[in-house]
Amino acid sequence: ELGAYSPASNLSQNDVIRARQRAGEPIVNLGFGQSPFPIPQPAVDSLRQHAADGRYLPACGIPELRQAVSEFHRRLDQLDPDIFTPDGVVCGPGSKELIFLIMTVFRGTVYIGAPSWTTYRPQTLLSGRSCVTLGLSAADSWKITPEIIGANLTGDPRRLLVLANPDNPTGQVYSDSELAALAEFLRRERFIVVSDEIYARLNFSLSHRSLARLYPEGCIVTSGLSKWAGAGGWRLGYALFPRPLESFRRAVASAATHTYSCCAAPVQHAALALLGNPEETAKHSNRSARILAALARHCERRLTEAGAVVAPAGGGFYLLPDFEVAREGLRRLLGSASKEPTGAAMCERILSDIGVALMPAGPAFLRPESELTVRLCFVEFDGAAALQAVRELELEEADNSAPLPDDFAAKYCEPTYSAVVRLADWLRSVQQA
Repeated sequence: ELGAYSPASNLSQNDVIRARQRAGEPIVNLGFGQSPFPIPQPAVDSLRQHAADGRYLPACGIPELRQAVSEFHRRLDQLDPDIFTPDGVVCGPGSKELIFLIMTVFRGTVYIGAPSWTTYRPQTLLSGRSCVTLGLSAADSWKITPEIIGANLTGDPRRLLVLANPDNPTGQVYSDSELAALAEFLRRERFIVVSDEIYARLNFSLSHRSLARLYPEGCIVTSGLSKWAGAGGWRLGYALFPRPLESFRRAVASAATHTYSCCAAPVQHAALALLGNPEETAKHSNRSARILAALARHCERRLTEAGAVVAPAGGGFYLLPDFEVAREGLRRLLGSASKEPTGAAMCERILSDIGVALMPAGPAFLRPESELTVRLCFVEFDGAAALQAVRELELEEADNSAPLPDDFAAKYCEPTYSAVVRLADWLRSVQQA
């Protein structure tokens, strides 16, 4: 029914918060995952140079871009070039659109984690697919395991798993051993996997590991420019299909011709300026990852000291802290002695008390409404200034992959830094209420 459809919760909340900020409210928005970093200048220059190109281009992308995508992931992720070829690349207006087309073309059951990104579950609804949600826990660092999938298998032999690595909303990154165990299980159970690696270039270790290295024949890798390159609004994503899934790729490519037709021509050329130079883009993304890692450690330390349970992030923009320690104090503050406080009510109280916007995990992320977990996006700061500071530090550093100095986040990552300090203080005060 039409009433079952609703807009993306993260976008809806961001629209509301932006309107309140424009009205003069001093809100720090830690609820939306917008990259703080500027788009690298070569891409901006290329976009400007090709702005007059209004042609329809090939639905899967210009050949030069598809070649660059394939080479980019061969060099940075060690994907097998005999399995992941330029012919297997499909470009689209964001990886979000491509994941939806993959689900639409697929005929079977889709498996997703809970929590997971707010769009995976609605996309299964829009595409008319059956969906199995895999209940995850902080005890397992919010990760999907063979045991969890196995306990939830249905009788449908047509199976598609969506795996985000690094993950949104938890920031978790899968280890080599975890990926190996998953690969063995998924191969045995004949899963197709969408490996959503949109945050791969922002792995805090500066060395991403893709499931497609261990399970290449069944793994579709999706990524794009929105996170590491700061070009979310440009809407350029892509999917790399392995040779054994060529018929699947053809079906998705056909669907592309009947939906978006092609990516914007100027944006394809701009993407080529980035992906065609993996060494320079690696420098940019590594600097960004070092900054995010420093800020993640600050958030984890402050909130843990205040009593929250926080699984340390391994990449990307997010943490999923659990504020269960605040439940009794929150019940008293809200005057709800006979009713359990919800994550949404807690986030409203945090916004009212200290002007910090967060997203409750709750139903949007497939968690219980009463759970006091929140998605915290630690990306509200001047990314250009922070990048410049890292460039200057690199002139003095012996190791440009080492963690940044302890005081870096305090100096260059406002207002997120102070907002998290206020959030930790609020958490302490609620426990004493």
